[in-house]
Amino acid sequence: FAGTRVFVENLSYDTDWAGLKDHFLSSGFPVVYTSVSQTQDGASKGCGIVQFESSAAAEDAIREMTGSELDGRSLNVRKDAQESSRRQARGAGSG
Repeated sequence: FAGTRVFVENLSYDTDWAGLKDHFLSSGFPVVYTSVSQTQDGASKGCGIVQFESSAAAEDAIREMTGSELDGRSLNVRKDAQESSRRQARGAGSG
């Protein structure tokens, strides 16, 4: 499942994981999982993660969903850097 996650920035503080998921599903993307990052007191940090069934779907979502509007905000969608750094960390210890 490498490369299946994207990082979404510029979320409204009112957007929850369900709203984020619905936004991508309504555009036809096969969403597996979504989350919105929160502070310790539960407030949104204005960013989140969306995971797809395939890396091709993730790449298509980056192209098609960047600039899309959700809850009055224009989204910035890019590869999830943490996913690739976790993958590299796992690979570094094997062998």
